[in-house]
Amino acid sequence: MSAPLDDRGNSFELAAPTGRQVFWRSLGVQKLMGEVTAQEQSKTVGLETGVALAGGGVGLLIWNYVIGPYVALPGIWDSLAQPVFAVIVAMTFWYFGLGYVRRRRASDLTEVALNAGRCASCAYELADLPTEDDGCVVCPECHAAWKAERISPEEPPPDAEP
Repeated sequence: MSAPLDDRGNSFELAAPTGRQVFWRSLGVQKLMGEVTAQEQSKTVGLETGVALAGGGVGLLIWNYVIGPYVALPGIWDSLAQPVFAVIVAMTFWYFGLGYVRRRRASDLTEVALNAGRCASCAYELADLPTEDDGCVVCPECHAAWKAERISPEEPPPDAEP
């Protein structure tokens, strides 16, 4: 999987989500994750779910064939431990697989960032930056170049007056 390219053909790394964004994203609370993060998740939710389900399946296999035969828990605790362990492994797979998912969907995530008026590489606000002769806006933070027509900062909603 090759690195994503900016509009001048230079490779870049996607801006990493903050810890807060990852936390709310892991819980699926879209109202608290912010609009851009919610849009990103809508582009990656299928692949993220697949990674988490694979992790849950691995967790169940580990419990049934590696841990379960050697751990005898009393009563209902045995029935509770297996799914809890599977969820922990699934969330671990999701967390460590998030970078893979984001690289696989880099073009979609680039569009989300640019539509929000931010650099896809470092999340710097690109509004009011000069356009160069080739039609690109160059980010002053990371020097990634984006075609000006691809950058469209979100418009604030019009004031609703009665």
